[in-house]
Amino acid sequence: MVKYALLLALVPSAWLAWTWRAMPQLGIYHDDAIYLVGAKSLAEGNGYRIDSAPGTPLQTKYPPLWPAMLAAVWKAAPAYPANLPWFAMLAWLCLPFAALLSSRLFRDEGFGEREAAGLGAMVALSPAAVIPATLLLSELPFLALLLAALLLARRDRIALAGLAAGLAFLTRTAALPLIAAVPLWLVLERRWRSGARFAAFMAPAVVGWQLWTRAHTGSPGDAMTLFYTSYLGYWKLDAANGGLAEMVWENTAMLLESLGRLIAYDEEGGFLAITIQRVLAAASIAGIVRLFRQGRFRAYSIFAAIYSVQLLLWNYPPSARFVLPLLPLAVAGAWTEFSRLGRSIADTWRRNRGGDRVAATVLASLLAALAVFAIRVNYQTLFGLLPAAYAEQRDIAAQVRPALDWVRAETSVHTGVLSYSDPLVYLETGRRGYSLRIPPGIQKRAARPEIERYFRDLPGLARRHGLQLVVTAPSDYRLDNQEAAAPVYRQTIERTTDVAFRSPGASVCRFRDAGLGAGLR
Repeated sequence: MVKYALLLALVPSAWLAWTWRAMPQLGIYHDDAIYLVGAKSLAEGNGYRIDSAPGTPLQTKYPPLWPAMLAAVWKAAPAYPANLPWFAMLAWLCLPFAALLSSRLFRDEGFGEREAAGLGAMVALSPAAVIPATLLLSELPFLALLLAALLLARRDRIALAGLAAGLAFLTRTAALPLIAAVPLWLVLERRWRSGARFAAFMAPAVVGWQLWTRAHTGSPGDAMTLFYTSYLGYWKLDAANGGLAEMVWENTAMLLESLGRLIAYDEEGGFLAITIQRVLAAASIAGIVRLFRQGRFRAYSIFAAIYSVQLLLWNYPPSARFVLPLLPLAVAGAWTEFSRLGRSIADTWRRNRGGDRVAATVLASLLAALAVFAIRVNYQTLFGLLPAAYAEQRDIAAQVRPALDWVRAETSVHTGVLSYSDPLVYLETGRRGYSLRIPPGIQKRAARPEIERYFRDLPGLARRHGLQLVVTAPSDYRLDNQEAAAPVYRQTIERTTDVAFRSPGASVCRFRDAGLGAGLR
């Protein structure tokens, strides 16, 4: 039964991936659709570009490996949207690889065969891992390559480990801490040369991508272009508003909640759920420290420490999505700590002391309650919240479709379109455009005057980027916890545009200073 644990654990994600293989949820995170746009550009021989943006600038924000993998699928099945099920299959296949590599790493780090299989199953069942398995996000291929690098380094295959780490970096630049973490672990093991070899084999990927971005990033742009072309530039734009110490403090609390959410995924964020998630995070961290002192998971732990500092200093809150690379380590840490507590409870019962047995019974009850809570919220997320969210996204797409049909029929291919889901507008209509995203700092403060100042130059931004039309829907700025921005955005559009087309679910408007016939056939 042990060898089938992973297969059984993959059933829920496989069911979800199959049920939603047509991917009406595409674009729910925006960058998942941007990855597909980059894949289309690569597959069609246009280079690694943001083909959905005016002027088709070269992509300098997201590294190319995941879009290149998607491009291979696009090349084989170029008909959109009929090819979406093939992309869905590729995305899901990353989860079995990540779960299997997790199980192998658990085994190499000293867990028994049954424990390793069970912990690998926990990785496969975590909603934090299942969500990207049903979307075109880069987190799961990144996790698989991260685990491959750690596993190869653990087995003293240093050159291959460095190459795998380089591939992880070319999937997500968040892998950068590996170039310090693994060599530091090897130095602690008094293996200086191996540490240098690992860094040498990872470095070409890091240096190559940095050279690419430096060569192809234009002069500092406005908020609209910085969002698409530069992590660092957008961070500077957001950090310029100050509040770095406050941001780190708030990110620390969010990081703890997200670590716990890897084990018990509850997005509602009630007081009880947050408390339990922080308890789970504390237990996980305590277990990781214990494992480190035992000489286990040392490279992974060092990576996790550096990676966590990176998350604390970043302007985006460290949600469970961004903490996903730590999932196997968090599972191992929590299992280690709760197993130790379980053994202590069992020893207390064996000693047969009345008062101690009462305390042991209370602790055992609390452990059971934690397990029941985790199972319940994970089940609700996998079989309730996720299908509901994807169904909502499907309904939104259906409501917006008449507006996109109008844009396709009534405008030329040179029309620039402002929309909240610009990569989907491009994929559906061939019209290029941008979206004006709210920097996380402004989202967090949710101060209406600040949001109004941010949207004030919207007509000027549209003019500078050649955007004549706006596609709007009631769902704009509501799915990303940006409710405070939604009414300001809508009022700005109403004040600066005229309606060209309206349906119950969406509208197409024309900026007044774009010219009466701009963009129309």
